[in-house]
Amino acid sequence: MMTLGDANRVVGNAASATLKDAGLIRAFTEDTVDPDGRDALRVVLVVDAENKITGDLALDVLVRIQQDLQRAGEARFAYVEYATEQDLAEELLEHDDAES
Repeated sequence: MMTLGDANRVVGNAASATLKDAGLIRAFTEDTVDPDGRDALRVVLVVDAENKITGDLALDVLVRIQQDLQRAGEARFAYVEYATEQDLAEELLEHDDAES
């Protein structure tokens, strides 16, 4: 299992290479579990609101991220999602409200 720092580097490189002109702002990973309770990675690709990500690009980046992580020795499955900065801010507020 890779460290999150290593996973962030691999995912960032893969996403940047694939989505360089499509509105990618940044990418990051978090530890998570899959529906069966196995360790997994949550991959978040942060894009601008006017991103130009087509179905083909979405598939290309998904495949590239999975392949690059596997080549780097990561055995966990990567769940890839897209979000804008506003989406992430709202998610943080919801999380903070739930803990209050």
